[in-house]
Amino acid sequence: MVKENKARSGLLKGTDKIYLDNSNLYRAVINEIGFDYRKGTVREIFFIKMIKNYGEKIYYSKIGDFQVKGINFEIGGKSKTKKQIKDNLRNSYLVKDGIIYPSRNVIPLYLFGFLY
Repeated sequence: MVKENKARSGLLKGTDKIYLDNSNLYRAVINEIGFDYRKGTVREIFFIKMIKNYGEKIYYSKIGDFQVKGINFEIGGKSKTKKQIKDNLRNSYLVKDGIIYPSRNVIPLYLFGFLY
């Protein structure tokens, strides 16, 4: 479970998403209830799973999507821009699906698979 970095009583207030433990479960539930499949959610589930397998705690972030050890990560496809993290590039990374090579503050999503 991903936690927001705030007090316990306010942990689930205003939560926009609940992540399943497995992207295959997500696909099965979404298909069964007739909702639109969201590729971005699958990317985020993959990222969460890999970070959790590595043994790190993961939190929601106000700057990007998630925060791990004080570093912010914004998850997206290959056309995702640094707009959301531009004010904190020193401590933030853009994690993109569909790219092969990393660049400054941009990490390919597949590389997190090596944490498994």
